[in-house]
Amino acid sequence: MKKYMSAVAVAVVGLAMIGAWGCGGGDDDPVTPPTGGGTSGGGTGGNSGIVGTWTLQSLSSGGQTISAADAGVSWTMTFTANGTCTVTINGDSASGTYSANGGTLSVEGQVLGTYTLSGNTLHLNVTAQGQSGTLNFTR
Repeated sequence: MKKYMSAVAVAVVGLAMIGAWGCGGGDDDPVTPPTGGGTSGGGTGGNSGIVGTWTLQSLSSGGQTISAADAGVSWTMTFTANGTCTVTINGDSASGTYSANGGTLSVEGQVLGTYTLSGNTLHLNVTAQGQSGTLNFTR
C-alpha cells in the first residue's frame, strides 16, 4: 500500500510545484479526496471505462498546467477488468486492487480522488497540501 500512497505523494509534489507559480496553498494538510463526483464510464461497478493503461501527461491547478516531463514524473497506471492494477512511478512498480465507483478512484482501499473520463483522457482530481488539482492521463 505504501507504493500507492507514493502515487499521491507525486501528486502533492506536482501540485506544490504549481503552487510555487503563485497558485496558493498550505504546507501541512493531509491528502484528502475532494468532494464531487465523476463519470465512471459505465460497466459493472463502474470499472469498465477505466480499464487500460493510462500515462500521466500533465498536472493542473489554479488555471496553470505543468507537463509531467517538466515535473520530472513518469507515471502509468494499468487497470484490468477484474479489479487489479499496476502503478509505475519513475520506474518503481506496485500491483494491487482498485475500485472505480461513482466517480471515485481507490487503490488498495485508499481513495486517490474523484475522476472523470472523456474519451481516452482520464482526469484525476486530488486535494493535497491545501491545494486542489487535476492529474491528466491519456491511454
